[in-house]
Amino acid sequence: MTTTQTFVDHLREARDATHSKNHPYIDKWAKGELTRKQMGYYTVMHYHFVTEYLKWLAYIWAHCPVDEVRLNILENLSEEEDVRDRHMDM
Repeated sequence: MTTTQTFVDHLREARDATHSKNHPYIDKWAKGELTRKQMGYYTVMHYHFVTEYLKWLAYIWAHCPVDEVRLNILENLSEEEDVRDRHMDM
């Protein structure tokens, strides 16, 4: 971490190094190269992730000792739960 990077910048850098959007699965999905069974497995796993995600994120926010990180988590939660465009309703 350089002196000009914030703690959140450092977290984002660490996340982006292994981000799921860079996984070969996503490329195969975009190219239509996955089988129905593979898509089914993904759908089940993704469902379980997203149904618990906001509870997990709220727990992390409530227990986070770093103000800058807590603020970023709260912004994310606010966006996810925005009554005008709630992400879980998509």
